[in-house]
Amino acid sequence: MTFKTIKEAMESGQTLVFGHRGARAYAPMNTIPAFELAYEQGAVGIELDVHRSKDGYPVIVHNFTVDETTDGEGQVTEKTLTEVKALDAGSWLSDEFAGVRVPTLDEVFEAVGDKLLINVEIKFMGEETDGVEQVVADCIRKHHMAERVIVSSFNPLTLKNFRAIMPEVMIGFLYSPNMEV
Repeated sequence: MTFKTIKEAMESGQTLVFGHRGARAYAPMNTIPAFELAYEQGAVGIELDVHRSKDGYPVIVHNFTVDETTDGEGQVTEKTLTEVKALDAGSWLSDEFAGVRVPTLDEVFEAVGDKLLINVEIKFMGEETDGVEQVVADCIRKHHMAERVIVSSFNPLTLKNFRAIMPEVMIGFLYSPNMEV
């Protein structure tokens, strides 16, 4: 089933299946192939993780470093978009996915934004923002996705900052009992 808005989906009373980082058991997590496969497998939405690159682009990587899911090393936020795009984000899972690249939030919205609802998890540690909230809000506006996304984070200050920029978008605070504060 396809929903037009997050609100419609939540009010439907149905169990909503979101592909966490896409169909990550079958395709490299947080990549376009994983998101497209989640749709093909019947998910109504996906969850993804977004960081702000060094030069201000919203890039989709789960961890705070690129070490585990690409052929590179280092902090996501210390890399430019060009550096992130040069990384292979698929070979770690299978040779079948060699050459798959880290997507931007723009690319995800363009690929599956009209088919899937999207939980955009903003990844940010710290008290002083690097501007990731603004970058995410600008991308949501650009693609007219305000009613098709929910923005979540483990960082309450990130959510507070995002809410001030874009109050019309639903937000969700994430919590884990073993989280370090």
